[in-house]
Amino acid sequence: GGILDDLRRAKYLIVLMGASAVYCGLIYNDFFSLALNIFGSDYSFSSDTPEGGEVAVWDGKVYPFGVDPVWHVADNELLFMNSLKMKMSVVMGIIQMLFGVFLGGLNEWYFS
Repeated sequence: GGILDDLRRAKYLIVLMGASAVYCGLIYNDFFSLALNIFGSDYSFSSDTPEGGEVAVWDGKVYPFGVDPVWHVADNELLFMNSLKMKMSVVMGIIQMLFGVFLGGLNEWYFS
């Protein structure tokens, strides 16, 4: 019984942790702290390389999933991303707690 036995017993936990990390990375369009541009941005600039202070023009479409990549070149990227991550953490935490209460109720109903 060494560390490999412990890893074997925790294999489903490790897989779920990996799936959660991939999901959160897709939501924030982030992979190893590098911005992803999966669907292309719904904003356009007057030049190909946006400079500081240049105004982005919205094309009128909604980004399909996650955060639009234009936020990674915005001046207020850090402020926006930290605010988004804090709000998403609270929402995901509440959903997880409600799911736990629901499962606890199901267990109580089943075993009584």
